[in-house]
Amino acid sequence: MTRPKARDTAEKETRLQDAIAEYQKRQKKSKVSLNRIAKEYNMPRQTLKDRFDGKLPRNKAHEELMHLTNDEEKELAKWITTLTQRGYAPRYRTIRELAEIIRNRRVIGVNDEDIQLV
Repeated sequence: MTRPKARDTAEKETRLQDAIAEYQKRQKKSKVSLNRIAKEYNMPRQTLKDRFDGKLPRNKAHEELMHLTNDEEKELAKWITTLTQRGYAPRYRTIRELAEIIRNRRVIGVNDEDIQLV
């Protein structure tokens, strides 16, 4: 599973999105610098510029490298919780098998779509 998010991460992301919206709004009216917006929203100018240019946040940028998507992770956690509630302590091997079942289900779904397109 992914590690828990820091408490201020969501706040920083919100400020960043607000800063981008403010920059776009002010650009329509008159010329404004990214530097000024970055100072107003208390964030690094380079971070604001990168995000404005389309760079994804770290957690989204590496999503394709993860073995399970967020929904699949939640499903796996639900299975683990169910097993624990029934008094069966899931071992690492069991969790791995459950994850493989979930991943195989995704692969089968993708392959089925390809067959229908042909």
